[in-house]
Amino acid sequence: MTTPPKHRLTANPSKIQTAILTKGHPKDLKQYSKDPDKNDPSEGDFDIVGKLVSETDGELILNIKGDKITIQKKSSFDKDMKGFKRDLKGKMVDVEISTKNQKAESLKPTRQTRADQDGVFKKRG
Repeated sequence: MTTPPKHRLTANPSKIQTAILTKGHPKDLKQYSKDPDKNDPSEGDFDIVGKLVSETDGELILNIKGDKITIQKKSSFDKDMKGFKRDLKGKMVDVEISTKNQKAESLKPTRQTRADQDGVFKKRG
């Protein structure tokens, strides 16, 4: 019987945290969400907004309020780049997270990131 890898929270300056805990249970990523429906189980997903640090085939790393958070991608992960012509690394992105397994379902640039490429951003209000 193999033991799952141990989760480590590092005290180094990069503050990397991961979405997987010691026994393979997902970390509660809802703490990083401002989505008003994040605690509604019937909703199915919630959004997290952060700066994209890096992306691989299997995971995303976001910087949220100084913490680097690693989020695993679902196999059906979708990246919506419609209307955006540049690389998203270092840009603010909106990531949709599955409530069930806390994996990233999709990623898209925030409205501000999309607007900033054209030099125009209007806030609602």
